Amino acid sequence: MGQLVRQVPLAAEAGALATLPTLPTGLYHVVVRDGAGNRVASQRLVVAQ
Repeated sequence: MGQLVRQVPLAAEAGALATLPTLPTGLYHVVVRDGAGNRVASQRLVVAQ
């Protein structure tokens, strides 16, 4: 498995569009968890320049 790069809590009011800190170029696996820590969604993310 990979390594945790960053964990960012989002307020419930954040909605679908959220501004996240800038990530360096690379391939990431983004996991969304609910308040209890259960995984509710995941997706691969490619960040390019």
